Amino acid sequence: RYHFDDIDKTRVQLNKLGTYRFVAVKPVPNPQDSSLLDYNIILTRNKTMGIGGDIELNYSTLSQTRRNLLGIGFDVNYRHRNLFRGAEFFTSALETGIEFNFRKEDPLINSVNVNLLNSLQVPRFIDPLRFYTGLNRIRIGKNGLLSDRVFSWLKEDNSRINLGYQYLSLVDLYDYHSANFSIGYDATPDPYRRLQLNHFGIEFFYPTTRPQFDEILENNRYLRESFTPQFFTGVLFKDYQFVYTGGPDRRGFNPTLIQTSEISGLEMLGINSLYNWVSGNEGEFVINDTIRFAQFAKFDFDTRFLKKLKGNQEIAIRAAAGMAFPYGPFSREVPYVKQFYIGG
Repeated sequence: RYHFDDIDKTRVQLNKLGTYRFVAVKPVPNPQDSSLLDYNIILTRNKTMGIGGDIELNYSTLSQTRRNLLGIGFDVNYRHRNLFRGAEFFTSALETGIEFNFRKEDPLINSVNVNLLNSLQVPRFIDPLRFYTGLNRIRIGKNGLLSDRVFSWLKEDNSRINLGYQYLSLVDLYDYHSANFSIGYDATPDPYRRLQLNHFGIEFFYPTTRPQFDEILENNRYLRESFTPQFFTGVLFKDYQFVYTGGPDRRGFNPTLIQTSEISGLEMLGINSLYNWVSGNEGEFVINDTIRFAQFAKFDFDTRFLKKLKGNQEIAIRAAAGMAFPYGPFSREVPYVKQFYIGG
């Protein structure tokens, strides 16, 4: 039986693959039976591989230290839209930046940043532990514990694997290495909504400090306890981001809502607590006597309104609020790199 929604979904799903530039679904009456419609699907292939890059220059003045800084950044990226011949979309990007200081009494280089990002999108739903499938099958009334609508978003879109590394050095204060691995989903049910969910993730943060920063840490317990080597973990759920972008309202404002949440260490806290209960201990799991498993939760809400004025003028209004807190008997502070920041 004819359903336009099926045709539209076919067109949308083929466009989401990214391997085709143009997709056309054309009906053709069946020559043997006039009550039947055949469909010709015409596909124009996209470029399989691409390489791009950017150069960025920026200048800033730090009033507290009276420093004038010139920054130079480079970005090189590689894209492959059909890596394993199944419309898998692979991207790899290398970002580097150096910030120079022009005060004679200070080091010439103020900061160095290196960021490597790798991502593989697979155009199907992958749930090896069947965790989200199980949540949807646990019914509460007519709906699942994971709502049918959200579950359908995940099933009809991409699974994603991320692997990244970052090195940051503030030459006279500290430097740190950060590595992360995650498995999750990207869902775009319509042009207005986008959901990114990581159901498994592990991140390693390893800082080293210099004497000038050590003096700051001695007098700041809150900062000292947040600036230690740590693992951030999530086995069944790590984080998500939901973005809603609406059309103009009757006053001409285009609203955007961004909501993110992150939870770390919940499973490790459960295993640690169970072990302590069985063994009668009260200790914390620590690797090599220095690396801890962080337990914290973070919630962030960001609302934006944009309105076009005359010509190329626009007005933008933004309001943001967030909350982050440690939980459990072992974590006392939210890790430094997970705290909120302003500026930039």
